[in-house]
Amino acid sequence: MTYLINTDVSTIITDDATGLVHGNLRRASSSSGGLPGWAAWTIAVAAIILCLAVIVTLYLIVRMKCELWKAQNTVVVQCAGCGRAIRIYHDSTFRAAMCRDCLRASMRRMSEARREKEKAAVVALEQNANERCDEVRKLERVSSTFFHIGSPRETKEDADEDEGSDSSKTKGSISRETSPDEQVAHPCKICMDAVATVVLLPCGHGGLCEGCAKDLVLRTTKCYMCRERIEMLGLVKDAGDDGELFHPVAPSHLHHLESRAQQGRRDSDPSLDDSSPSSSSGDIEEGIQSPTPEVFIGLTSSRSISQAIAAA
Repeated sequence: MTYLINTDVSTIITDDATGLVHGNLRRASSSSGGLPGWAAWTIAVAAIILCLAVIVTLYLIVRMKCELWKAQNTVVVQCAGCGRAIRIYHDSTFRAAMCRDCLRASMRRMSEARREKEKAAVVALEQNANERCDEVRKLERVSSTFFHIGSPRETKEDADEDEGSDSSKTKGSISRETSPDEQVAHPCKICMDAVATVVLLPCGHGGLCEGCAKDLVLRTTKCYMCRERIEMLGLVKDAGDDGELFHPVAPSHLHHLESRAQQGRRDSDPSLDDSSPSSSSGDIEEGIQSPTPEVFIGLTSSRSISQAIAAA
């Protein structure tokens, strides 16, 4: 009995589903103007195929135009590196063309060769400075960034004799630098913070502090003004009445302002940790000349100035 009841139920459900499908087909045919359902589906599929054909045709037309433009404006040549065929413009004046992969590889090789060359130049600067560490030269300041550098064999007595014989010329050439208003410490032309104490040879350009000069030679070993190759670095030291003197120095002996200050604090007080924050030295002139990119620097400088004024 149960089996017969289930069979009857499934038969009823099947009949209802069949009637629903026929009803949908009749409604579809009536809505399409009397066309049967299969005809409506055929028209829809044909429209889709037609749209795809139009899209493919347009793509082929654009591709043909691009190929025609390439044939008219480019030429196929062989890569000078790997030998595969590449396209270049007709009006290119290159003697040899390279593909993208070969260009990337050559740029990497050039970068490595340049780094090796710069390292060798820094080593040469170190050796040159160590070999000529006792050498002293007479300096004649022309401006804040340029010096006339004397011969390394010139002694102080010879310099005094030359100054006595050519006193008028020397006095006229450096009168602007020896005036009382000009006897001030020149700031570094790069960081505008530390005092410029380094001169580059052989061009004679200066205006660099120790830290900026060290960064310069470790990256390019060329003068930042004239781009001439640097052969030696020297520190400008005041010799009193004799003017300024040039003392050779190795790049490894140059230090940044922060590291030199930290080293001085460690020497004075070994209990200080390197990771401890640095405080201002209380110098009014440094507080005025140094920039204030951060808030705590300005506050420290103001406090040091107030302490100095109160002490005075």
